[in-house]
Amino acid sequence: MRFECNKCVGGSVLSPEGLVVHDSHAEQLARRGFIRYLYGQLECFRKNTESIFEKANNKKLALKSTIRIHFYSSFAPCGDSALFTPRDKITEAPIRDEHQLYRTAPVQGQLRSKIENGEGTIPTDSRSTIISLDAIASGKHVRHMSCSDKICRWNVLGIQGALLSNIVEPIYLHSITIGFPFHYGHLCRALCCRLQEYFNSNPLSEPYRLNHPLIGHTKLKWKEENHRNNSSYDSLNWNINDKTIELIEPSLGKRKPNNERSRLCKSEIFQLYKNIYSTNNKNYDQIKKLSVIYQQCKYQMFRGFELYYSTGWISKDPSTFGGGCFWCLEAVFQRLKGVETVVSGYAGGNTKNPSYEEVCTGSTNYAEVIQITFDPQTIAYKQLLNVFFNIHDPTTKDQQGGDIGTQYRSVIFYHDSIQQKESEMFKAHLTNEKIYKDPIVTEILPIEKNPFYPAEEYHQNYFNRHPSKGYCSTVIKSKVDKFMAKFSDLLKNQI
Repeated sequence: MRFECNKCVGGSVLSPEGLVVHDSHAEQLARRGFIRYLYGQLECFRKNTESIFEKANNKKLALKSTIRIHFYSSFAPCGDSALFTPRDKITEAPIRDEHQLYRTAPVQGQLRSKIENGEGTIPTDSRSTIISLDAIASGKHVRHMSCSDKICRWNVLGIQGALLSNIVEPIYLHSITIGFPFHYGHLCRALCCRLQEYFNSNPLSEPYRLNHPLIGHTKLKWKEENHRNNSSYDSLNWNINDKTIELIEPSLGKRKPNNERSRLCKSEIFQLYKNIYSTNNKNYDQIKKLSVIYQQCKYQMFRGFELYYSTGWISKDPSTFGGGCFWCLEAVFQRLKGVETVVSGYAGGNTKNPSYEEVCTGSTNYAEVIQITFDPQTIAYKQLLNVFFNIHDPTTKDQQGGDIGTQYRSVIFYHDSIQQKESEMFKAHLTNEKIYKDPIVTEILPIEKNPFYPAEEYHQNYFNRHPSKGYCSTVIKSKVDKFMAKFSDLLKNQI
């Protein structure tokens, strides 16, 4: 398989329907081409012809034990790998094949995003990792995670992705070979080791694991001028299944010369899935979410980056709510269909990185909140608002039940102008209809001026991990039971 290019599309041509290739960096094209190869091998297995797959013990398929996947790139992946690697020398491993966390500066290991329609990367942070379509339409740049970060993700979740995780066991790289520049320590950190400490104390659910591939370089030194300071706009891809070379215009994410959809775009890859397996009329995102353990491990990885590097993975539409103890809100919203992540945390204060103990004093102005990401095609923001106002009392100031203090106030932090308008209209509707006897005191504030900070790890997924604890078995369970009875049509099939 061969893939060339180093560009991404701009916000003006993004396709929520998956009709364009958003990221044409060679590493990402290589993975998509490899996935097409995997579908070809699945078709061979289905027809009982020679295939790289065999049956596993859990009704899924797995790679045969003799199969190894090797990855080659002529240049260090953009982001954490390339940024800190010296250009004038090759730095070998101190001991062959030994992986260590090599970190000489605080910025090393942080997540980074690619520059729109250009080259280079910039840091992300845990407070600005979600840019909505409304923000992009208003002129904000679209952001794509760096190739170093995406390869690190492969070494946690596998290169097969969420869709194929419904069918096959995780597929991990056996080796990674880089041309130039090469620094063993920086590459180990960027591509896998930066999350080692986090996963030591927060193990992944089987069959997922932190993979440490063999990392090496070519004997023949790749001249940096071959990489070119400003890469070509030619985007070429080839794989053994499709035989022919495809040329993509990376600024549009479509095939040349007629601007047709590329065989590497999401919609075409999903069609390969549908050609082999029944979808029961589910769409692309719905099928991906069926791989529950994959999704759980993905969010666990996101939390690791937030906790250890204060950087966040760029994600889907967010919303942020506060209404009493965040354990209660988390337990409810985790059960809503269309809600992908729920992170407990703090927002609305004026100091950086607050601790739970500091927030509990009631003097920081922080509120206990949850920040969720959700699929607007599955659940609308208005439905989230309806649930939010139903599961807490929006008329009590700085109090929910026995929880008293400014940290327990009722508040909505909006992420764009659409959320602001819908929140204000929903609150006005409740007031006009006199749904509540007393005035609604819910604040509606911009998240941009009230940064969100994730809470400590032990607060995350609290009710699901401690259902028998006193507060969980009485206060939270009662709230969850009432919610499930009233909103049965909005519940996930399982949690």
